[in-house]
Amino acid sequence: MTIAAGFRCSDGIVLCADSQMSAPDGMKYNAPKTFSYSANQVDAVFAFAGMEVFSKMCIERIAKRILASELDNVEQLLQEEALSIHEAYSPRATVTATEYDLDVLVGVRFTSGANDGMEMYHIEGPAVSPPIKNFDCIGVGRTVARQAISLFYRDDLTVQEASRIGVYCLKQTKEHVGECGGPFQVVLLWDASKEVFRPTVPFSF
Repeated sequence: MTIAAGFRCSDGIVLCADSQMSAPDGMKYNAPKTFSYSANQVDAVFAFAGMEVFSKMCIERIAKRILASELDNVEQLLQEEALSIHEAYSPRATVTATEYDLDVLVGVRFTSGANDGMEMYHIEGPAVSPPIKNFDCIGVGRTVARQAISLFYRDDLTVQEASRIGVYCLKQTKEHVGECGGPFQVVLLWDASKEVFRPTVPFSF
């Protein structure tokens, strides 16, 4: 199970998640839930909630399309991929087996001149949100996390501020939701047009 949060900041995007996974036999283990990809002056970052193998397969598939796209058609390609994945795999899901439900936060950055810009989206099943302008949470702990984040969120948060708030609020979620746990993972994506002294590729810790 998972808690993950994404912030659209004044100078970039922050995605953060716990690392606890649940195996089919009920055992718990830790694994990466945030991923980043870069190519052709395009960066894509992801944080997922759900089953590990299925989510990673979908992220790889979506990342390949993003890295070959342009900013103005990212939302459309996300809609196409989300619907295609849902139509292919949702018939295999059952009431007790939901491993084919895609739930992922996506951040994209383009740095190729006229195509400069960045956006954050939430894919849930076949649905894709409009570009997120503040924050969003996914996973079993989303209600607790949203409440905690709403106490601190403001429109002018920087990437550094949002990463601290995200870690603190996920910590509160872990303490109140037993299905969330493990070390935190954070990936930062700075707006290159606003901050020149930051990493030019996604920064994870």
